[in-house]
Amino acid sequence: MWVMPRVMCRCLVGMGTLKPVELHRGLSDYALQSALHDLRFSPISLKEVKMLTCRVSILHSFESCSDPLDWKLGTHGVTIAFTAALCSFCPCGTCRYTATLLPEVISEEGMSQEAVLEKLVHKAGYRRHCSPKMMRSLEVTRFQSTVCNLDFQTFALKQEALS
Repeated sequence: MWVMPRVMCRCLVGMGTLKPVELHRGLSDYALQSALHDLRFSPISLKEVKMLTCRVSILHSFESCSDPLDWKLGTHGVTIAFTAALCSFCPCGTCRYTATLLPEVISEEGMSQEAVLEKLVHKAGYRRHCSPKMMRSLEVTRFQSTVCNLDFQTFALKQEALS
């Protein structure tokens, strides 16, 4: 994830994967994807680079939840999955939905567990009402993350020291 100072009011949501990747290659690939090819945002410009902080979240300790609320705010991130009818007129056609929120994003946004699940349902692309029955039927996986930050100035100093 690329982050700019709050004064600039631009926080870029990053891209990543839930699958294991080789760390060095994964970091470089996803940093470039996030900075230049995330269709939700305009690409990072050269003049913005010196103001950036790169934040990397290494996800670990994945566990299936016995209940949709079987995870702790401030500790766990959450992935949901569910299958729903494409439309109420034809329940024979279904679609699989998935979405993920990192623990640090949940903490930063100050959401309750219920609000997290609702946000994930909508983030997954489901546009209909989220009934209590549907919420109870979500397949939920909890995980933890280890976060590392590196601002551009620190990166530049380390690169200079290596030269």
